[in-house]
Amino acid sequence: AGFAFAAILMLGVWVVAVRVSNAGLVDVAWSASFTGLVAIYVAGGSAGWPPNGVIVAITAIWSLRLTAHLWRRVVGEHPREDTRYAELRRSWAAQGLDVNRRFFWFFQVQAAAAILFSTPMLVAAGAASAVVFHVLTISRTRLKNVYDATRPMTRKPTIHRINNRLGVLVLR
Repeated sequence: AGFAFAAILMLGVWVVAVRVSNAGLVDVAWSASFTGLVAIYVAGGSAGWPPNGVIVAITAIWSLRLTAHLWRRVVGEHPREDTRYAELRRSWAAQGLDVNRRFFWFFQVQAAAAILFSTPMLVAAGAASAVVFHVLTISRTRLKNVYDATRPMTRKPTIHRINNRLGVLVLR
């Protein structure tokens, strides 16, 4: 749900950025995405209200403060585009590339970056436990096979499960 939210948000912002020729809006959307992501994580989490309330409050304060700052900067400089994005635009155009298509993928990479950087909030909200456990359970067989192939045949690994909620595995 988090990635879908971030990807759709960046799609919408990309449409606006194309219309106003200002890719600097991606910075505003990226910072704002954390408030939406943490709300999604908390809604699906199991940590309970007091800890999740703290997670939402801290993230929202940081995210919305940064969003307001970036919004003022982007709007204040408009129609001039941030030099980073103006340089990308010039470089891609000089290479004969489809600038709007490149920015579309750039915005989607920003969505993925928001997901990556919001992972600690996902874990803290308790929403990640089922996903992490599932991925590690699927990967355990492959991990064990790699471990077996790299160890002498005289000793088989023992897989111990610690922190059952997150499904973290340790090989001994």
